[in-house]
Amino acid sequence: MTASEELEQFALRYASDAILADKQGARTNAITQYRKATEVLLKLCSLYPNAPQNKLYMEKVEAYRKRIKELQ
Repeated sequence: MTASEELEQFALRYASDAILADKQGARTNAITQYRKATEVLLKLCSLYPNAPQNKLYMEKVEAYRKRIKELQ
């Protein structure tokens, strides 16, 4: 597994945990997990600026940031 694939797995795990916490009403935990997912996705974009999936990553970042604001 490449470094980028490992980072993608971390982001996916954080996002999944965030969504689960969000559905369970655990707002603080959901916010924390959304932030972690966002950080990893942004790290991926900075480490691999020419990766074709960066547009998708940034769309997810914006969606997670929006959800964080809604939960605060």
